[in-house]
Amino acid sequence: MRPAAVQRAALLLGAAVLALAALFGWLVIRERTRAGTAPASGATRFEAHCASCHVAEGLRLRIGGADAARRRELERFLRRHGDAPDADDRLILDYLTRD
Repeated sequence: MRPAAVQRAALLLGAAVLALAALFGWLVIRERTRAGTAPASGATRFEAHCASCHVAEGLRLRIGGADAARRRELERFLRRHGDAPDADDRLILDYLTRD
């Protein structure tokens, strides 16, 4: 084959790969939007990060109705305890302190 033909074939093949990657990304985003992914709740975050070691009702009894100072103390504790990000920690605390 001639070098010019090889170069054109490589460019066309590269363009096709890029176009297919863009199409795949667009399809994934469209499907997520159509599925309407629900925002994470405290219960689902608790299940993901805490339920393997803790029972929600037992923690609710120990935490009780947390005032602002107790809530800050619990947030500091959760930063050191477990692997959940801060946003998930707040959702978990909301779940555990709800009435």
